[in-house]
Amino acid sequence: MLEWATGHLAEDISVEVMARRALMSPRSFARRFKATTGTTPHAWLLGQRLAAAEALLEESDAPVEEIARLVGFGTAAGLREQFARRRGVSPRAYRQTFRAASAAGTAPVQFDGHRPGLAGCGATRPWSRRSSVSRRSSANAASPSSSVSSGA
Repeated sequence: MLEWATGHLAEDISVEVMARRALMSPRSFARRFKATTGTTPHAWLLGQRLAAAEALLEESDAPVEEIARLVGFGTAAGLREQFARRRGVSPRAYRQTFRAASAAGTAPVQFDGHRPGLAGCGATRPWSRRSSVSRRSSANAASPSSSVSSGA
């Protein structure tokens, strides 16, 4: 289920859609999801969309509007709002910080997912340079998704 969702971020994914794919009721799915992953389906999906947006900001020159569409936020305003709320900076500032650090040959500043704002001084996320495919593979391998997966 988690692998399917990360592959379809641009689509309108709800708890009901995920529950249907898992052949469960939405309430049972949400309970099992939280017990398995430690977070709600909505929070997990938001985190995946933000991680995908970060990867695109780091690795492409695509405009924020296009990135928002590709990762499922729909509008640039939606991406900007969530990015600022969860990362403490705008997508544009994130891209500029990442690119400036890369050009200078230093590690980008780490963005803390638990508190808004900048958290570190030169510490990079462990997956910042890997492709989104390998990032997804390692995230799926590390997450206890087997009891949520429906085999679909």
